[in-house]
Amino acid sequence: MKNEKLNLTVGHAFELFLTGLEKPMRLNEMRIMKEPNYTKLRQLIRDPVKNGDLLIRYLLLNSDKLGIPYNSFHMVHESFWDLYCKKPAS
Repeated sequence: MKNEKLNLTVGHAFELFLTGLEKPMRLNEMRIMKEPNYTKLRQLIRDPVKNGDLLIRYLLLNSDKLGIPYNSFHMVHESFWDLYCKKPAS
């Protein structure tokens, strides 16, 4: 069964990160990411200023006010990217 694509809005910093890798990647392309690049990616997605999606940025900045503990939100958000990058770290 084929899954539909999940569309996410990412910031320019994310695209610059992918194109600046030793083996550059395009948006919507993914392969297993090795260290130290994977750690850099996790730092990038944790930074609300560099996040392109306004809803995710709002959640990153206000999760505690919404009743979602800061670390819990990051665990769920980063777990998605861990799966996407085929490298679970959570």
